[in-house]
Amino acid sequence: MKDLVLIGGGHSHAIVLKMFGIKPLPGVRLTLISDVLHAPYSGMLPGHVAGFYDYDECHIDLRSLAEFAGCQILIDRAIAIDLNKNLVICQTCPPINFDVLSVDIGSTPATLSVPGAAEYAIAAKPVPEFLASWNQLISERKNHPQKPLRIAIVGGGAGGVELALNMQSRLGKEEGRRKKEEGSGKKEVGRRKWEEGSGKKEVGRRKFRKFIIRNSFVSQRR
Repeated sequence: MKDLVLIGGGHSHAIVLKMFGIKPLPGVRLTLISDVLHAPYSGMLPGHVAGFYDYDECHIDLRSLAEFAGCQILIDRAIAIDLNKNLVICQTCPPINFDVLSVDIGSTPATLSVPGAAEYAIAAKPVPEFLASWNQLISERKNHPQKPLRIAIVGGGAGGVELALNMQSRLGKEEGRRKKEEGSGKKEVGRRKWEEGSGKKEVGRRKFRKFIIRNSFVSQRR
C-alpha cells in the first residue's frame, strides 16, 4: 500500500479527489491535510463579492469530496516536511507518513516585503481572511451608511479589475437596498399615522352618534 498525501484542498487536489472517487487506484491510500473544511474557488470570488454567488456555491466541501474519494481528511495545518523520513509535520496531529507528496496550498502575497502593507492592506489571499474583512466592511456599511468610504486596490491586473468592479456593484446594491428599506419604513410610518387618524375619526364619529342619540332621547321625553 502506497501513501499519497495531499497538502491543501485547492483546485488541483479537488480534481484528484474527484477522479479517485470515479476511478480509484488499487494499492493507493489517500490522505488530505487541510486547515479548512470548505475551500474557496478563487475564480468565483469576485462574483461572490458582488453577491452573485452565495458561500456554498463558490466553496468546495472537502469533507464530502474526501468521503466520495475514500480519502482520510485531517483538518490541520502542515508546518514542516521531513524529506529524510518522509513525514509531514502538522500543527496538532502526529506526523503523517507519505510515499508520494503533493502540495497545493496556493499563493499568498508577500505583504511583509512591502512597507505598510501588513498594517494597512488586506491581501486577496488567503481568501477566507479576505472574505472575513469584506463581510465586516459590508456589515459596518449597513450600520453606518453615511460614513465616508474609500477603497484603494493595488494591482491593475484581471483580478484587481474584477474585484474593483464587483465591489462597486455590491456597494451600489447595498445602497439601493438601504434606500428601499428606508422608503418602506416611511410608507409604514405613513400607514400607521393614517390608521391612527382613521381611528381618531371613528372615535369622534361614535361620540357624535352617541351625542345625537342621547339628545334625541331627551327631546322625545320632553
